[in-house]
Amino acid sequence: MGDFAADSLSNDLRSGFVAVMLVYRLAGLVLLLGCGAVRKPPEPSRRLDLHADGEMFETDRGYRFAVLQEPAAKLVALDVRYPVGAADDPPGKEGLAHLVEHLMFDIEFTRGETRTSIGAELGRISIGYNAETRLDSTTYTVLAEPKALDELLELEVDRLAVGCAGLSPEIVAREREVVINELRQNQGVSGADLQRQLTEAVYPAGHRYRRVDSIDTVAKLELPDVCDFIKTAYRRGKAMVVASGMVDAHAVRLAATRYFMRLGKRDLTPSPPPPVAEARPGTQRVKVDIDEPTLVVTWPLPRMATIQYRLLRLGWSAIGPRLAGMGFEFGWGHSPSTWIIGGAYAPVLAVSVTLASADHLDDAIDAAEKAAAYAARAVYRPGDGPESIAWRKRMEGGVESLLANWELLGSRNAMFADYMQFDPDHGSLVARVAELVGTHPSTVHDLIEQWLTPARAHYLLLEPSGKPSAHAQLGYAGGAAEHPTPVDGALADKPLDVPVDGLAIATERYKLGNGLSVILWPHGDAPLVHGRLVIDSGLAHDPIGKEGAASLVGADGVDVDTLVFSERDLAIRPDETIFSLASNLRSPQVTLSDEDSKFLVGRLRQGRAKERASYNLAIATALYGAGHPYARPTLSENSLANLSTDVVTTWARTHLVPKNATLILAGKFDAELIKKHIAYDLDQVSAGSDSPDRSEPAHTTRGFVAGATEKPSLTVELAAHFVSGTGIDRDYPKRLVLEQVLGSQLARLRSTDALTYGFGASYSPRRAGGLWTIGGEANAARAFEAAKALMVTLAEMRRDPETYRAAFVLGRQQALEAVLVGATSSAAIVDRLELIARFHLTDDYYDTVADEIAALTLADFHKFVVRELADKALVLGAFGNREVVDAALAGAHVAEKP
Repeated sequence: MGDFAADSLSNDLRSGFVAVMLVYRLAGLVLLLGCGAVRKPPEPSRRLDLHADGEMFETDRGYRFAVLQEPAAKLVALDVRYPVGAADDPPGKEGLAHLVEHLMFDIEFTRGETRTSIGAELGRISIGYNAETRLDSTTYTVLAEPKALDELLELEVDRLAVGCAGLSPEIVAREREVVINELRQNQGVSGADLQRQLTEAVYPAGHRYRRVDSIDTVAKLELPDVCDFIKTAYRRGKAMVVASGMVDAHAVRLAATRYFMRLGKRDLTPSPPPPVAEARPGTQRVKVDIDEPTLVVTWPLPRMATIQYRLLRLGWSAIGPRLAGMGFEFGWGHSPSTWIIGGAYAPVLAVSVTLASADHLDDAIDAAEKAAAYAARAVYRPGDGPESIAWRKRMEGGVESLLANWELLGSRNAMFADYMQFDPDHGSLVARVAELVGTHPSTVHDLIEQWLTPARAHYLLLEPSGKPSAHAQLGYAGGAAEHPTPVDGALADKPLDVPVDGLAIATERYKLGNGLSVILWPHGDAPLVHGRLVIDSGLAHDPIGKEGAASLVGADGVDVDTLVFSERDLAIRPDETIFSLASNLRSPQVTLSDEDSKFLVGRLRQGRAKERASYNLAIATALYGAGHPYARPTLSENSLANLSTDVVTTWARTHLVPKNATLILAGKFDAELIKKHIAYDLDQVSAGSDSPDRSEPAHTTRGFVAGATEKPSLTVELAAHFVSGTGIDRDYPKRLVLEQVLGSQLARLRSTDALTYGFGASYSPRRAGGLWTIGGEANAARAFEAAKALMVTLAEMRRDPETYRAAFVLGRQQALEAVLVGATSSAAIVDRLELIARFHLTDDYYDTVADEIAALTLADFHKFVVRELADKALVLGAFGNREVVDAALAGAHVAEKP
């Protein structure tokens, strides 16, 4: 049929293997690493081996396929990207692409004799699915077992083959309200005004990136708008299909022939991309609904597909921290943020900083200009070369980010789809890495001085408007519910078969003489090493009256029981990973200056922070009981007065000790050499003492907790909480299933009633009582209805297992699949090893989890649900505007009445 066309990228992709030598003479670092009389071990190999194997082909229907094989993954990730996005919204109908993305899961069709939908079928055969609308593209993603790939590709064809014929005005009405709920949640009471001010400041009138969706524009969209968009915009340009993981290229070719030939040929007539943003220098003041004055500095950038853009990324990350330092030092500002406005064809760099007052505008502008100049110097100073430590770390950090994204199948697909859409002739992982390795730092320095200058900067001062904000409005009159996923309910009464493949993680474990536990997993495929230092102490170990000490020691993860320090480096630098993590045990030192304390006091005194802290403490007290280690204040103005450098350092030196710690390394490294580096850096560190685990029982006071905020909000936060379990116990596998079942049952609040953008359920294991959080954000105008529905959902589950029979069948299967296929990369392995270390589990623990999930039946599960979600243990929290919270709690009370 002549449906396959040769692709010039195929050879480039198949030869995706390169070895790069990154060797530097770091004499100064050797001096720093000296440790007693122990001889420094040899350096690891600095040879970076990359592989990026795959195959590409096209069909004459206008679809380009990429197959990126990774057999060790045990699953397949599939992305289908259409070159249509929010920039294609017709004027006055902003938000249409976003709404169509949602509706593409609601398309109904007949499969056999059953009326079903795209979303329902994906729920049946996948582990998870999602979609994203950007300015230039819309991507549908799904993760599944390899056996489902053929059916997944058929479903993707059904999206367009059926299209608008599978939708109705009622379906559009429901999903339109869901999108509006998403906008309420993400945009806040200022709505689209803030985003509109930013885009109008950087793009001229008529530019495609100037369009901003809003509640008002989405509310006007109807079925004919959706149909026209699907029939026109969705059929223009070359679409991309990327499959990665345990996927067979021949099978994908067969599916492309079998299914995609059903579709008409796409219109491949090139459409001109939006022009690059021009510099619009000057200073502008606008009033919007924000709490504090904020300066936003913007610089237009070259297109994302250019080498200039990619090299500039290596430098602009230094601007925000430098700006923060100056604002903090001179007391005029805080909380910088850096992000990109716009899409791939006309990106604009934005750096914001919150000001103490608008009177400091000139100070902030001066500091922003100096921070940009500093970013250029941080990359390169005269006389520096590619061997300088500063450049090496920055360049290798860029390589590391590329490889980390490539290691994860989902982000790998997104990377490759970007290559195919925006740089089809030169894009590949190997090319990007070689590009960074071959760059001289002076090139980046010169680019920063060319693009990020005061002459190209636009300074936008956002000032609080002080005007009353609009409140949430009713307006949804009901729509058609989503199709449920077809399920054989009889399966709920039968156990599942567990695949024979073992899930034990092949680690090497040992202890140093000072008591430090070490866990090594040197079997990674990607040239990365992930390190974790897990400390068996957390917020619950803060001294009385000095709460916040644990949160000030600089850990990347802070929990009530545990602190976690994390590192990720290229596989050529595992010695540096160890050195960095070891420094937390060798010489923990925290500086809390008077200036630091003043800054923290300022943040803690903010109204929103005080409201949130008060609400969180009330929830924790109701759940665990007054005086419980889990129900104490976190860092507060009162506790900060009792903290100092000496106090926090003493806490760190007491708890950050080998006997209280586990060092984890996962990735690609020489285990025997790494052991020598661990011994060199840590063998002679004093053991210290193991902190006692918290084991005080919880004393829950059943009831409702109200948290009020003065800042107007279009949403209300609702969450039902329960305490159950101690650490990781025999019921933990059941909790993994219950998370899935609750998510399915709560989805009705979105899929049927459109009360929310999304409710969910999560369980956090804790040694003295794990925490369930079940809920999310709902439309404030429907707070009564949402709280009532949440309470009714929980009551139904306790009363009758038949109300969730289908959800149990799906939830058990999804939980089992997640356990079976969820740890095939070093990034996922290190997450599992962290949990294993935190709760002192064995390497084969996940075999037990899989067995327990598979053996579970509905009858046994229901007994667990009744106990786990016992009404007498419920604490329902509502946080929002006072009258909205009152309405929510009134709805909860009504739900309790017989």
